[in-house]
Amino acid sequence: MKARQWKVVTILGLLMLILLLSVGCGKKEGTTIKIGQIITSLTGEAAMYGHYQKNAAQMAADEINAAGGVNGKKIEIIALDDQAKPNVALNAMQKLISEVKPVAVLGPDWSGNTLAAAPVAQQNRVPQITSSKSWKITHQGNPYIFRVVALGPFVAEALVNYAYQQGYRKMAILYTNSEYGVSGGEGAKAALEKLGLKPVAYETYNVGDNDFTAQLMRIKNSGAEVVIDYSIQIEGAKSFRQMREMGINIPVYGGDAFITPEFAELVGPEKMEGIIAGSAFIPSCPEPAVQEFVRKYKEKYGVIPDDHAAPYYDAVKILAQVIAKVGTDREKIAEELRNLKGFQGVQGDYTADKWGNLIHSVMLARYTNGQWQYLTTIKNLTDHE
Repeated sequence: MKARQWKVVTILGLLMLILLLSVGCGKKEGTTIKIGQIITSLTGEAAMYGHYQKNAAQMAADEINAAGGVNGKKIEIIALDDQAKPNVALNAMQKLISEVKPVAVLGPDWSGNTLAAAPVAQQNRVPQITSSKSWKITHQGNPYIFRVVALGPFVAEALVNYAYQQGYRKMAILYTNSEYGVSGGEGAKAALEKLGLKPVAYETYNVGDNDFTAQLMRIKNSGAEVVIDYSIQIEGAKSFRQMREMGINIPVYGGDAFITPEFAELVGPEKMEGIIAGSAFIPSCPEPAVQEFVRKYKEKYGVIPDDHAAPYYDAVKILAQVIAKVGTDREKIAEELRNLKGFQGVQGDYTADKWGNLIHSVMLARYTNGQWQYLTTIKNLTDHE
């Protein structure tokens, strides 16, 4: 009888031990909050931008974790490189969702990559925060995607409005025939229409083109006083150089691609003087939040951050605030992001509109003496159907 009782006690003890171990393991697995990130990219010509994205997100996570994490849990960023290719971005999203199971995914950065990967996140109801600028991204009925940069039409409208304030009325528009370029080109045209104007020339070209003579000749003969140029880096640099070679010396206002080091290197700093460009983030902006971010990033990574860094720093901080309030349930995170209002980040105020755009301002800068000098911030920009 005693032997039988001893066996029962032993079995019960073993069961209790197994139960305690399993509970302990469960707690251990839940000690981090996993956030996925698709980076464009860590290799090739776009590598510098990928490192900005990765480093900024990690810096934000490090700061949050050093302060105790979110509800006692550490944030863990799991980053994958999409190699600047849409199919790789798609595979990266699938891998993150199926293997990592993050509460949200950051990126990609390039519009074509985001358009490729976003349907997977939507299908799995995973909140996605991107720095892509194509208008199309937030206009496909996807309630799980959010944007932390000024979309193309916002930047284009800011450029047009600033040109108008400077007294220009005859504006030509030049843009790349790509997701990025079309978004800005059409945005500039729409902004002119709001002012009761039409572009005196409306010109486009294809990615990979090297000769822009026909488009630039039409701009030259149009009587344009200024060019709103929404081009990508390589072709934008080539067309700008050719523009000056053809004797077209009117002011040029460009999108955020003009602010990249790649563009300045291709054009030549001496030819950049006087160009005006717009982005959601300009490192020389005197706002205290901007200067503090620039100081911390340079101290940690040895370089000044650009507009590929600030969006992902802010994105992680936004997610931390949201998760602290609603927990790690993806549906609740998405719902909270849809109702985000008044979050103050490095790039300014973040307030969601019905399309998922979280930021509605653009900083403008002028290239002077080898540096981008902050000019002003255009606020309260609005999207449309």
